[in-house]
Parts: sequence; C-alpha cells; structure tokens
Amino acid sequence: MEEESQEFRFRHSLDIRFRDLDPMGHVHHSIVLIYLEEARARYWQEVAGCPGLADIDYVLAEVTIRYHRRIEFPQRIEILVRTNRVGGKSFVQQFEIRSAAGERLASGRTVQVMYDYEAGGSKEVPDDVRARIERYEAGRA
Repeated sequence: MEEESQEFRFRHSLDIRFRDLDPMGHVHHSIVLIYLEEARARYWQEVAGCPGLADIDYVLAEVTIRYHRRIEFPQRIEILVRTNRVGGKSFVQQFEIRSAAGERLASGRTVQVMYDYEAGGSKEVPDDVRARIERYEAGRA
C-alpha cells in the first residue's frame, strides 16, 4: 500500500483534557502517544474485530511523531489511523491528528509486533485479523 495516496478511513475523536497540558499551555508531547494508543485500541476493536483489552495481542515496536502545530485546550481533535502494511508478524500504521477545522496537528507512523503473552514472544498475524484489516483498508468493509 502506498502511504501518500491512501485515504484515512478510520477516525477517532476526543476532547483535549486540561490535565494533558504542560506548563507552556499546550498538550505535552508525550500525551500524543496516549491519544494514539486510544485510537489504535479502538481500531483493533472495530476493524480487527478484537473487542476487549485481553484481545490486544500486539506490542509497540517503533513510533515516529512529527508535530506540526501546538495542540491546545479546549478543543476536539480527530485521530486518523490507517494500516499501510501487514507483514508476517507485524503491521505498520500511519496516523494524523487533526483539529476540528481540519488542520494537521501531528502525524507519524507506528510499527506493532504481534505478541503471545503466554509464550513470551512474537507470533504470526492471525489470518482472520489480516483479512479484516486488508478488506477494511481496501474499502470493502
């Protein structure tokens, strides 16, 4: 899947919380990771069909974030997520955080590795999860 031409179908909205602000009056840079985790967990529920916390069977292996504008309070933001690649044991996602007016506030990519918590190691992406993600990202779900 080519990153630049692919549309973001998945959107998760949330309100900026006052507690997310740093002494400079905007959202602290580390809080963006929490916003991404919330959106990624919702994506996993709705797109991958894994409804509970116990169904989150991946770990974050890599994250890159680019900050475009200050994220300020109060406002409602949208976190857009798409899966660009599903490999044997990992998947790559791209994201954007946008203001209600559509301004890009932050963007980046993450790499997740499927993880078997009982065995203590990586595992293959389940075939049904792969199929659901690929159907969704192709616009067929």
